[in-house]
Amino acid sequence: MIKYNSEDKMIMGAAFDTITSIQDRIDDIIIYSKSMGHKKIGIANCISVNGYAKAVEAYLSEYFEIISIHCKNGRINSEDIVEGSYGISCNPIGQADYLNSQETNLNITMGLCIGHDIVFSKYSRAPVTNLLVKDRKNRHDIIYSIESKF
Repeated sequence: MIKYNSEDKMIMGAAFDTITSIQDRIDDIIIYSKSMGHKKIGIANCISVNGYAKAVEAYLSEYFEIISIHCKNGRINSEDIVEGSYGISCNPIGQADYLNSQETNLNITMGLCIGHDIVFSKYSRAPVTNLLVKDRKNRHDIIYSIESKF
């Protein structure tokens, strides 16, 4: 049997409070974060969805202090990360480090590339939830992407 510690149970209990059919994911985040006593929420986003991230930041800022950072922070040369690449690289460790320094209680990812989201989650001290996943083909509509496969 899987054993949950007290922190796991507290997180899942707070998440249980979000279960209704009339809320969207952003409202779920608000309810969950209030239940957990969060004060600061971080947003780590891809620069290509910066407009969406700013809209979410504006909405959530009515309830929490929001700290946001886009993926190109630090202006790291891509060649330093992936041999043969060019341009400015995304910097998920830099995003995590910045939000860690701001002592966020929860971090939200928005549109980070596959792999970048994994690295960000690995280095984030705060728990991470996803609000928007990158799906370029389907304009980030993951439901459409799944439904089109079956």
